[in-house]
Amino acid sequence: PPMSNLTRMTRMTRMTRIALGAASVVAGCAHARVVAAPPPDSTVTAAAAPPTNGRRAFDDAVQAVREERRLGALDLAGLEAKFRTAAEAAPTSAPARFDLAVLEDLRGEASAADDYRKAWALDKSLTAAAARLAELSAESGDAAGADAALAALAEAHPTSASPWIARGRLALRRGSGDRAAALAREALSLEPASAEARALLAASFLARGQLALARVAVEQSKRSLGEAPPPASLLLVEGEVVEAGGDARAAAALYRRAAAADDRLVGAHARLASLALAAQDWATAESELRAVLARQPRSAAAHVDLGIALRGLGDAARAADEYRAALALDGSCAEAWYDLGLALRSLDDQQGALDAFRGYLARSREAPPATHPVYAYVEEAERLAALRAAAGSGGGR
Repeated sequence: PPMSNLTRMTRMTRMTRIALGAASVVAGCAHARVVAAPPPDSTVTAAAAPPTNGRRAFDDAVQAVREERRLGALDLAGLEAKFRTAAEAAPTSAPARFDLAVLEDLRGEASAADDYRKAWALDKSLTAAAARLAELSAESGDAAGADAALAALAEAHPTSASPWIARGRLALRRGSGDRAAALAREALSLEPASAEARALLAASFLARGQLALARVAVEQSKRSLGEAPPPASLLLVEGEVVEAGGDARAAAALYRRAAAADDRLVGAHARLASLALAAQDWATAESELRAVLARQPRSAAAHVDLGIALRGLGDAARAADEYRAALALDGSCAEAWYDLGLALRSLDDQQGALDAFRGYLARSREAPPATHPVYAYVEEAERLAALRAAAGSGGGR
């Protein structure tokens, strides 16, 4: 089947937790995650102009963004090149450096963290730069770096809710719903009308399994908004709450609204992909996972799931490519090894399948039970490989 027997039960919960900022729950893929928070908005529509020597390059880049937004398609690589030129022409321009970081972030480039750091150093009012730097540090496993960025943010803006919200998201990523709830309340004490803080509070309840309280928090947040449209983060959490209550269809509608409100919100696409995988709607799963990977190309988890969707569509060759991409990012991901073996087995690449299944056994945190099909697959692949080797030797005599 397209879905691994061993991971069938964990797959439906993985991206739910990921979308809330928690660590991956997939065995063997500790670093494979899709984060909920998108890169911050670009400053290009309202930023102060950089110094004169970089003004023309910055203006050209801003105009390019506006024109491409009007046309409905952004050339991220081209825009990144334009803002890199602007940042190099005006090295003390925080807006140019920040916009460069946003574009690098959208393309999944490691250099984004350094440019967020530079933008924050140039302009302490760019709270989004420090908050995103903390998220990127956490994603890379640099807990100290994440804490340092958030501490600097809180020190620079002691009366703002933003540092508390950022800390709360980091607490969720670390699996601490209690800590996230406390930080959400601190944020609300500073900014009682903050929809982002209320969404964080609802997410913290959901992370602790307190579905009723999560529902109340969502409803309170919606009432506080009045006629204003809910932010994408609140729609995402409301979808999580509805899905946890058992209504997948209504949850999917909320996820689609969240993605429409902020297409950079990877968690919305991740949840839609997870629901599609559960329903074996392989085409929708492929589409949503490609949306995830367009924004987070270094997500091993998303590559694995895309491989599963492609196998469901009958394309084992492209599925194998996705599993290889996942393993290039995280070679310890046992699930990717196993699924690669299944794909290669269906392509009649017995030696490749054997190597992949052995890779799975070597990297599983615990030995699979004796009834797991991997043992039969290994035995079959070894037998066929031996027969082919014997046939080849005989033909050479």
